[in-house]
Amino acid sequence: MDCFGSCKGLTLTRILTTKNLTVDDELNISEDELHYLLKVRRHKKGDQIEIQDSDGKIFLSIIKDINKKNAVALINDQTGTAPPPLDVSIITAVPKGKILDNIIRNLSEIGVKRVIPVKCARSAVDADKNKIERWRRISFESMRQCVRKEPLIIEEELFFEEALSYDKRAAKIFMHPYSVDSAGDFLKLRHDVPVLSMTGPEGGFTNEEVALAIDAGFTPLKFGNFILKIETAILTAAVTCAISKGGFD
Repeated sequence: MDCFGSCKGLTLTRILTTKNLTVDDELNISEDELHYLLKVRRHKKGDQIEIQDSDGKIFLSIIKDINKKNAVALINDQTGTAPPPLDVSIITAVPKGKILDNIIRNLSEIGVKRVIPVKCARSAVDADKNKIERWRRISFESMRQCVRKEPLIIEEELFFEEALSYDKRAAKIFMHPYSVDSAGDFLKLRHDVPVLSMTGPEGGFTNEEVALAIDAGFTPLKFGNFILKIETAILTAAVTCAISKGGFD
């Protein structure tokens, strides 16, 4: 059964495990998932929950025991399987502050497969180790809500020139306000290959970067008549790529 075919799947608390489960297994729950069950969702012994395993299988489960140190859940019926992500990758400069935290959640919900931070000429912020680790935690936790088989992959930051050759198989695009081609033109096609979008920093790409991207096979696209902020640009490009892969069919 598809996980969206069960009304149970969208109402019960869902927790995640890196283990592969089968019916009648017992799962010990601790650390972050225990905190979520006990402190956030206020669950108690006998409550029904959903558990998603490492293969994306979703099980209806019962809490057999729960305390401050540990919880034990009995795995009952499998109610469905979470869908895999779309083969869409987003290369993006890092905006200031924690703007990318929310964007990571949004991209996970859209079904994007991976995010690659990029260091451009006009970048004001680096993707340091702490940021990468935080984004990976956010990506994993977002799976509870959006029901995807695997977390959004957060890669290490690349320099602009490195990012240009990231995936030579992909249909590659980037936003450019003065492009002749539009996002509408791109959406007239469905793409069997991976799709890759690149978004620059708040100051935009330099003329040299635009030329290098075009030489590397990226197609500049105009997204409407307005100049978009970086967070809007990232999500607009992600939705465009997802539609081109049939993600909203």
